[in-house]
Amino acid sequence: MLPYKILFHVNELNRWPVALLNLRNLIKDIGSENIQAEVVANGPAVLLYATSPEIGEKLPPTWSGEFRQQLLRDMQELRELGIPFLACANALKMNAVEEKSLHPFVTVIPAGITEIVKKQAEGYGYVKP
Repeated sequence: MLPYKILFHVNELNRWPVALLNLRNLIKDIGSENIQAEVVANGPAVLLYATSPEIGEKLPPTWSGEFRQQLLRDMQELRELGIPFLACANALKMNAVEEKSLHPFVTVIPAGITEIVKKQAEGYGYVKP
């Protein structure tokens, strides 16, 4: 089976749990060896990538503590399976997130929308949970 190419696009904070669940379910169903996927975050969704304590004030109140940590652990586990997590540099700037404050599993790209367009041109399926 050829790898399925899938691009997950997250631009709203509240969509992260669904996006990660969708990705985990996909892997559970067809195996990580059968997918070539990446996750592009732009808009306020990039806030979850930040490690700085003041970012916590911008997250929903229910996201403090263990819930946020579980989302980040899920991302790290998925990254270890070869799935890149990308952050739009423009969105980081708009949300006052410094690149140096990002979790180490995050890669910064110049523009999220450009990455989405390029991947679609390369035949990636587009998923926006």
